[in-house]
Amino acid sequence: MTVAFEELDNSPKESFDDGSFTARRRFKVAWNDRLDFLQELYGGYKMVGGQFVFVPRASYPPVPQAIVTNVEIEPYPPDKPSDQITALSNGINGYPYAIVAATYKIKEDNSQSSANQPSLPSVPDGTFLTYSSDTGGEFLMTPGAAWKSSPGDKTLKDEVGVPIFIGHEDFTLSWQRVARPPWAAMRDIRGHVNASQFMIYEAETVMYLGSRPSIEFQLQQPSTWKLEHRFSVKQIEKTASPGSYVGWNHYWFDEAEAGEHWLKLVDAEAGGDSPYQTADFSKLFQFG
Repeated sequence: MTVAFEELDNSPKESFDDGSFTARRRFKVAWNDRLDFLQELYGGYKMVGGQFVFVPRASYPPVPQAIVTNVEIEPYPPDKPSDQITALSNGINGYPYAIVAATYKIKEDNSQSSANQPSLPSVPDGTFLTYSSDTGGEFLMTPGAAWKSSPGDKTLKDEVGVPIFIGHEDFTLSWQRVARPPWAAMRDIRGHVNASQFMIYEAETVMYLGSRPSIEFQLQQPSTWKLEHRFSVKQIEKTASPGSYVGWNHYWFDEAEAGEHWLKLVDAEAGGDSPYQTADFSKLFQFG
């Protein structure tokens, strides 16, 4: 049921700050309807017939990309409570009306990307992802005998080490407003690497480390969750194919195979499994 409201004078107000857009609207609703109106503004997931149904957040009509990000409620008239309490256990003061101030902003989600942010995995409607990363690397010491000069084909002595740089990246995908986390996938995929390309990363170059879940409050049940999925990238450029990369299951061998020093490891006795098993990471971004 839609809550009756009145938009007040001098509403809305709009502001532009260095490319960002903010709008603020003020409404008057019956005091006893204020929380229902708040739920209409914020949207979220609710249970209908045992199924999750998504109710989108209210958007700002002239700029539909802007959605409600903050709501403040105050009584009206502020000095005339209709039901004034005298004991803490009796509830709260009642008033004829509530003034509801809603702030609208354009919120970054998984549909937006840039040169500095890889395209993100698809997620269910009403949820969104944010991306953050920390890049770095390490040096691997290789034997001098594995290298030669060009020109001249001169070799180094074994005791002369040649350091090569191995790029690392740790990144987090924060998945917000998750109605039902994929608990089983989060447990089962820990320590696995991507079976196929994931975002911009080649197969077996990304390891899933785990997630940090936290509850996001909703006025009506069920509450939603924020899942901070953590990943670690190990990208190794192949010696025989510059521009192509391998990852967690590949190791340096002094003796090259067809010009390639980075070769895949497999179990010598138990069926040829690699140290890190592969998994479908898309399961981490589906409701459980």
